[in-house]
Amino acid sequence: MIKWTPRLIRARDFSNEAHDSVGHVRKYTRAPYWKHTDEVAEIVSQVTDDEDVIIAAFHHDTVEDCQSINPYYSIETIAEMFGDRAATFVFHLTDQYIPENYPKWNRKIRKQKECERLGSTGPQVHTVKLGDLLSNTADILKHDRNFANLYLREKD
Repeated sequence: MIKWTPRLIRARDFSNEAHDSVGHVRKYTRAPYWKHTDEVAEIVSQVTDDEDVIIAAFHHDTVEDCQSINPYYSIETIAEMFGDRAATFVFHLTDQYIPENYPKWNRKIRKQKECERLGSTGPQVHTVKLGDLLSNTADILKHDRNFANLYLREKD
């Protein structure tokens, strides 16, 4: 359970604001996207009380999903608001092998490269990524079993 501090409340609120500002919703339920980021932060808080890691959980998708639509939601803004350590975790959690940067690579190759890249990051990043995987897997299994097979193979 999250031990709410003013900093964590600000992190949650900023994450919610970012996703709401770009109209980001969950694929299957159309629920506000931040339901997912809140869930990931809750999962992560069950294994650590490190605020920077929990902040990274709230913001693991902020830059990736919001910055291209609203440049304010950048890694620099996260660093200014929550510090370099939290921002570094968020940076490592942000996909680098995206179609815009690697247009000739297919999804399988990009996901494989992301797995390799994430393997070189630290345990704090792995903790958030595992929380993200748990949240996404539950949602995908519930709503799209066919895609679940592909999704889970990509996570090997």
